Amino acid sequence: MAEVKTARLEIKTNLPGENLDQLGHDLTSLRTPGLELRGKSDGKTSLIDIDDSIGILMLSPRILNRLEDNKIFTVRDLISKCERDLQALKLFGPITLREIKQALEERGLSLKSVQQ
Repeated sequence: MAEVKTARLEIKTNLPGENLDQLGHDLTSLRTPGLELRGKSDGKTSLIDIDDSIGILMLSPRILNRLEDNKIFTVRDLISKCERDLQALKLFGPITLREIKQALEERGLSLKSVQQ
């Protein structure tokens, strides 16, 4: 089995907000499957490994257990779900959903959009 290496890159910049888009395009060549490039309003750009455990989201143990009980182990697993998917899970109410969405939003991520 091949060894998988994970790296995190955080870039601090004094560039105005509109230049962050260009910086993101310039860094596109660094992207590999499993990494998401996210610009943040505080002037930082981060690569987030969506194959990391959901534990990096700093959710409560109660929510982590519910996700894992439903075979959601990685950030990729979680962001592949839409709100309706999560609401259909046992013991998932509006407060749990709100906490998950907030944790994702803080990292520049979101649940899958429902296609009409």
